[in-house]
Amino acid sequence: MRIAIPSSKDGGLEDTISAVFARAPVFTIVDIENKEIKNVKTIQNEAMNVPSGAGPMVVQMLIKEGVEAVIAPQLGPNAMAALQAAGIKVYTFPPGTPIKEAIKKISKGEAPQSPEVPPYYPPAPQPQAYYPPFPMPARPPIPEPPRHKDCIHYKNGKCEFWNLTVHADDPACPFFIPKNAPWRWW
Repeated sequence: MRIAIPSSKDGGLEDTISAVFARAPVFTIVDIENKEIKNVKTIQNEAMNVPSGAGPMVVQMLIKEGVEAVIAPQLGPNAMAALQAAGIKVYTFPPGTPIKEAIKKISKGEAPQSPEVPPYYPPAPQPQAYYPPFPMPARPPIPEPPRHKDCIHYKNGKCEFWNLTVHADDPACPFFIPKNAPWRWW
């Protein structure tokens, strides 16, 4: 079995498990046959400084290396989904655990496999507040504009204010004063 471990320093069996998976500087890859360590190598993590998507990038790198299992303290949802899709087993150990100790526990069958990530269920929609319909106030009717024929300045087809000929039913000018005004200022 080929196992990959995110290492906290330079990698190797004497190093410890890193606190992070996808952002670890180095991965230690260990080959185990018949419960014995056969080969150990380290690879640099090329995805350590990418702004996003480091988890799936690391999983692709490990797939190319032929990894069958991963030891990690914790995994993000993208990395876990990629590992499950690739059929790679996941073992969880606390960060700072010596790599040699974790490998021994796995080879003896003492390390439990991590449970699968539960499927994502979106949150249930929250009920919205109910506002009963309320009657809209009636709009007041739009008044008809005043007409020249109702203005005190209109006489014999002429506006005496402007000294212009106007039609009696055309809208009055801004200086309209109704003929039936209660006061007269002239």
